[in-house]
Amino acid sequence: MENTEISKIPDDEIDFGLLARKIFSFFAYPVILLLKNKIISLAFILLGIIASVGFKFFVPKVYSSSFVIRSTDFRDKIYFKILNDIPALLENGDKKTLSLILELDSSLVSNLVEIKIKPSEITKGDSTNTVEIVVESLNNQMILPFQLGIMRYLENNPYYFKIRKLQEAQINLKLLQINKDLIQLDSLKKLQLAAYEKQKINTQTQLPLTDLIHPTAVYEAGTELINKKSTLMAQTVFIDRFQLVKGCVVSSRHTWPPRILILCLFFIPISLIIGVIFLHTKRLKINNP
Repeated sequence: MENTEISKIPDDEIDFGLLARKIFSFFAYPVILLLKNKIISLAFILLGIIASVGFKFFVPKVYSSSFVIRSTDFRDKIYFKILNDIPALLENGDKKTLSLILELDSSLVSNLVEIKIKPSEITKGDSTNTVEIVVESLNNQMILPFQLGIMRYLENNPYYFKIRKLQEAQINLKLLQINKDLIQLDSLKKLQLAAYEKQKINTQTQLPLTDLIHPTAVYEAGTELINKKSTLMAQTVFIDRFQLVKGCVVSSRHTWPPRILILCLFFIPISLIIGVIFLHTKRLKINNP
């Protein structure tokens, strides 16, 4: 009775040796099949090379470049949302509207393939308000016009345009007043030089100018005004709301398709897989006519 119960116990042991041989046979079978049919294998390898060369020369070439822009106001994050409209229009295929807002010819915009906009960090953890724009195009001659179009698009935004006009008016008003003050200070300097070591230098007022204004104060005031004018002149140079930190580098070499060698590493294995399927099917037909 006990022997009968023991004989009914299922055998759960796995023959790892048999399993390893089956796995080895599964992966070795395609290699053996290709080695036994060398001419057909070489034909499929040649087919993969031809496919690589054809893909290289017949697929449209794509050129890529990038540029980095920064807002003069580090707290400004609004322009990120404004820029996101550009790739959205391209994804929707609305290149006509894209050419209008960028003020570019439609023939140039039609060559656009992809636009990527992402915040850029000059260094790790850098908090500067910069953004990198990557543009991919079928024509490398439209990359620089696209960069200029993006800058125009941002500067001509109604919100930023009003800010620019206000800043220009404020700077011009300050420069006008500073120039008037400098002219008056120059006149005062001439009077002081003429009145050097004299008791009276102005017959109309009959007042000793050296007693009223110390010469050092006049020169200090002039230096301060010149410093203010220099600061305002620097502001006029950077009056644009957005500055180009890194411009596009237009290369004559395309980024897609890749080199023929890299394409061969992709197409030859695919051709060999097709060859294995072909040889296996042929073998089955021979064995089972």
